[in-house]
Amino acid sequence: MVAYFKPGIVFSIVGRVASEVAVEIDLVAWGWMMLLRFELTGFFILLFALLSSCGKPTSNEELYHSPSIVNGVPAIKIGSFNLLRLGQVPKDSERMAKLINKAEYHIFAGIEIMDQASANNLLAKLREETSHDWQLILSSVPSGESTYKEFFGYFYRNDVVTPIDGHETFCNTSEGVDVHFAACFAKDHGSGNDHDFERDPFIGHFKVGRSEFSLVSVHLVYGGEEQEAVKRRQRELSSLKEVMKKVRSSTPQADVLAVGDFNLTLADDSSKSSKKMPKEFFSEAPSLGGLIKGATTVGMFSYDHILFFNDNKHLPIPGSEEVILDFDINDAKDRTEYKKAVSDHFPVAAVLGL
Repeated sequence: MVAYFKPGIVFSIVGRVASEVAVEIDLVAWGWMMLLRFELTGFFILLFALLSSCGKPTSNEELYHSPSIVNGVPAIKIGSFNLLRLGQVPKDSERMAKLINKAEYHIFAGIEIMDQASANNLLAKLREETSHDWQLILSSVPSGESTYKEFFGYFYRNDVVTPIDGHETFCNTSEGVDVHFAACFAKDHGSGNDHDFERDPFIGHFKVGRSEFSLVSVHLVYGGEEQEAVKRRQRELSSLKEVMKKVRSSTPQADVLAVGDFNLTLADDSSKSSKKMPKEFFSEAPSLGGLIKGATTVGMFSYDHILFFNDNKHLPIPGSEEVILDFDINDAKDRTEYKKAVSDHFPVAAVLGL
């Protein structure tokens, strides 16, 4: 049998095969192209998510308890308010709550609290007056070396500030004095009539976003202009710095600040009062800064302050310190009325940048 070679048929078959191969090649190429496209899309989606999350809180709790924006920067407002024997004498709690609301605090130390019920009543008024979820850490016992004793408390906005576990190495656990998971009284190493403090400092540990800070609230012993009375107050002040140093060494990741009623003016105060903080207290290492120079009491004294280590990671914003009033301080009648209804002290505050 003779086999005939027919070029047309051969070329037709070859063309069909080539066409099918080309189609298969196109399908494979299209498949790889789509796979690569999806992988690249997924890669860029993942990269975008990672970049978007950089520097942001990684948990719902951190996202909830994040800094507020104060004057365009992440910050919180801290301070203190001497409540003048809250619970021992009648008060206008509504006016007090309105004044605290005017201060726009995120956290403040309450000084001169005489009973727990009155502190909780003020907390309830704060919640009524504002839309914020105010909470309170209150010492379970009062502090004082004499028959006169005071409770200490931290009022804070729960939507911004979170209490965190403290370190008991500097707490007064040996004497059974209050230890809260986030706050405690400092140890008093004195004895007999030679105590470090008339009322032990109350230390609280807190977190805002990823920033931690410790507050040391104080009410230094009161006294007149007599040299011995002033020296006693200055000795307490010196002991306070030691407490602040111990707190910092135990919690190096946290900024340490002291707030409250010092019954002393700042070292560079322009008044002629002899009741001043020594310049060495601020200048000797580690150096300290101090805020609030204006009158903080009805009697026109400057006793309430905010102190901080100058090498803290986060510092009060310059010029943010203030004394909060709800009346004309130059009117003697207003001052008398305010003292009876609220306190003989005014709230003091400063903005802490974060």
